[in-house]
Amino acid sequence: MEHPQVPPELRRALLARYGIDPAMISDPYRWIKLETPSLLIEQAAALIGDPCLGARIGMTYKAEQAGPFGALFSASSSLADVFAHFPKFAPLIQSHTQMRVEQRDGLCVLSYRIHDPAVPMRCQDTEMTTASAISFIRGFLSRNWSPLEVQFAHAGQGREAALRQIFRAPVHFGLSESRIIIAAADVTRANPLATPSLRPVVLRHLEDLLARESQPCSLGESLRETIRHLLGRGPVTLQDVALELGFSVRTLQRRLQDERLNFRLLLEEERRGIAETMLDNPGLPMKQIAARLGYSELSGFSRACRGWTGKSPRAMRQAAQPGL
Repeated sequence: MEHPQVPPELRRALLARYGIDPAMISDPYRWIKLETPSLLIEQAAALIGDPCLGARIGMTYKAEQAGPFGALFSASSSLADVFAHFPKFAPLIQSHTQMRVEQRDGLCVLSYRIHDPAVPMRCQDTEMTTASAISFIRGFLSRNWSPLEVQFAHAGQGREAALRQIFRAPVHFGLSESRIIIAAADVTRANPLATPSLRPVVLRHLEDLLARESQPCSLGESLRETIRHLLGRGPVTLQDVALELGFSVRTLQRRLQDERLNFRLLLEEERRGIAETMLDNPGLPMKQIAARLGYSELSGFSRACRGWTGKSPRAMRQAAQPGL
């Protein structure tokens, strides 16, 4: 989050608040939970009064800062070679996201969507990711390159002109997902500086990293992920979770006992974590948060908050927005 508009003291305060070691920022092999930088960039934008901060920061990123994933750009002879592997390896630079590359009517469409239920849609994070991709492509093709169009699922909120200037392209909002529209000729344009001899080495390294990150998770992690997936669709029961995991209820109960796990405790911990994340976003209505957590009435959500912290949802939200 290094940017001239973010004073060093504010940067240090925000990193400390969210428990991020500054050394993690520059290490492409270190992982940070997706919702953490998402919240951080939203708050930084609000504190310094720059509604386009995410896009401005994203435009400063270079492919080499993305570690082995960025090396794929240097080793590829064209964007088509990069995009052939982009969706597969993109989770190595940002988890819980879906990125797709499609050819439509002579255009290349690069789409982006967060599918982590703990992370509600936030414009700063999405715009920073989009800007980073555009910056990577400019570094690959030309500093003067621009996409044909940029699309977002969120609302523009009066920032259309500023974002058009940053992206140097038409910008549209309120669509089904976020996309970068690229001319097909740009995708096949040759990169004279490519080092194709490195390509097999880079791909092998990326495959190894992906295999390491894809190792089977523990029962506790599987339960938490399944609970997050089911919350907001109705009451989350042991039977629902067992069905999602492919267990019988009896088998799941036995495994919970063997690993000394408490289903109800895990459920409440996940609810509380999601509640705290969503309450940190002042633009989300309380009714929406309650529904996301599976409460049909605000009163149920309020009782849960008081049980977790002794505070009402409104007091929890106020506590999450202290002056830095």
